[in-house]
Amino acid sequence: MCEIRGPGCTHRATEADHRVPVAEGGARYDLSNGQAACTPCHKAKTQREAARGRSRRRG
Repeated sequence: MCEIRGPGCTHRATEADHRVPVAEGGARYDLSNGQAACTPCHKAKTQREAARGRSRRRG
């Protein structure tokens, strides 16, 4: 089951996601920093994280 449950969620987890992105200090290999995600939720979360990263570089 997808743990993100965002808009467009299919509820069927097929991907793994870092709860706290590694680029933002999350642990790469700590299982407690992992969660199951469906493709639409994972894609949307990754896009939001990338936008935050781009805005920090500009800032």
